[in-house]
Amino acid sequence: MIGGLCNTPPSTAWGTYDAVELEKRGRPTLTLATAYYEDLLAESVLNEGMPELRRVLLPYPLEGQPEALIREVARAAIPIVVAALTDGMGPTVSRVPVPTEP
Repeated sequence: MIGGLCNTPPSTAWGTYDAVELEKRGRPTLTLATAYYEDLLAESVLNEGMPELRRVLLPYPLEGQPEALIREVARAAIPIVVAALTDGMGPTVSRVPVPTEP
């Protein structure tokens, strides 16, 4: 389960809450967030009592970016998301690299 895109303070808090609840029920989850909200997400997982909750950080900003860049971010995110959901020994926080200019 991917617990929402945390791209605002409320979505970060709710995405974390939902992911923690699903993890408690035995469902592997991860939370996607833009790097801008990394500190808030880290605080949220601590507050929810699950600092090991897997997170994937996307480049910031995404809003207003050209479609080609968004597609590049999405393509780069796929193997990172799959690894985060399937590799129980992987890192707690993974980062999608910032696309390079053509």
